[in-house]
Amino acid sequence: MAYAGLDPVEHSSAEKKRYGSISKEGCRFLRFLLVETAQKAVGGDQELRAFYYRLLQRKERAKARVAVARKVLTRSYIMLRDRIDYAEFLRRGVEARSARCVA
Repeated sequence: MAYAGLDPVEHSSAEKKRYGSISKEGCRFLRFLLVETAQKAVGGDQELRAFYYRLLQRKERAKARVAVARKVLTRSYIMLRDRIDYAEFLRRGVEARSARCVA
């Protein structure tokens, strides 16, 4: 997240922790590509679409797009780390959710 500049800026004082906007410290072009990817992903993935529209109810459109871009980046990292494709990623997510519901 930090490399792309999508990590939140922390404003801390004593024991209070507040997180603000994204840091924008990373590559501007990478952030642009991730937001563009997020826009396309919202059109094709039901889970991301539901997440995006849930955010639109309480945030402006640009912030919702950045949140989806961050989620896309997290998913991409997990798939690269575990060397799996998207179908396997979704299958593991369904298994994890069903395990939580049973427990």
